[in-house]
Amino acid sequence: MSENSSSLERQKQMLHRIHRIQGQVTALERRISDEKSCEALVIHARAIERATASLITFMICCHLEEQLQESMQDGSHSALREIERLLTLIRL
Repeated sequence: MSENSSSLERQKQMLHRIHRIQGQVTALERRISDEKSCEALVIHARAIERATASLITFMICCHLEEQLQESMQDGSHSALREIERLLTLIRL
């Protein structure tokens, strides 16, 4: 798979995840308007939280792949520094 088609596929996957999250948020708004129980709202909100966390993890993985590809091409050690920086970010 070429770098460009790989990038387009990652973009497509990210947008798909965002659209799913948007649908979940819209459903949560409806549940609030329908006066669903707080417990049901929390369960739905946690699903949104997990979907968002999954999107962030996917984005970080994409970034790491890009950094590693660049590092392998130019022979630098910048990817290692970037991985360390991102691991710190993940732990926040």
